[in-house]
Amino acid sequence: MDDLPPLPEWQHLKQCGYAPGNYMNRCVACRQVVCDLDRRATTCRACAEHAYARAAIAAQPPAQPDEKPEAWLDCGGDPHRRREDAMQDEESDPTPLYRRAQPPQAKDAQRWISVKDQLPEKFVEVLVAFDGLSIASTGQYTASPLDVGGWCYPHENRGACDDGTDPVVTHWMPLPEVPTIDAAKGSA
Repeated sequence: MDDLPPLPEWQHLKQCGYAPGNYMNRCVACRQVVCDLDRRATTCRACAEHAYARAAIAAQPPAQPDEKPEAWLDCGGDPHRRREDAMQDEESDPTPLYRRAQPPQAKDAQRWISVKDQLPEKFVEVLVAFDGLSIASTGQYTASPLDVGGWCYPHENRGACDDGTDPVVTHWMPLPEVPTIDAAKGSA
């Protein structure tokens, strides 16, 4: 039993679609033509390693946020002032301090909205996400039967998917505010 050879150093990548061999194939992730793949391999080694790392990170349990803050910052400039007193003062805006990092609180304008739940106003430019694609684009909901699913976006009616079909919009999000440039400072 001790004479068994060790597992190949790529064996963990097999679950991500990689295996070395003597064939040439196109990686489904990066779309590059790659040599030295097994005939059943679907991804190149770099993309398989990336997918393996993403899966390992996703498998880790998320950190639990603190239930209540450890302290409060800026209670009206008085470190001995009670938080309750500072909350009643309109000029004071106390900031909670936590021991661990807290998950970001997304603003309503920065959340993806399913097209099943709500549609944007017609002819307003928004960010759109597509079924089966990992890249977002901008687009407008037109409700026109001439547009794919009533959406107008770049590359519409050009067969952007691998099978020659057009992608289907599944989610949308309002565009963020455009930064303003201060002419005196020359920066945003």
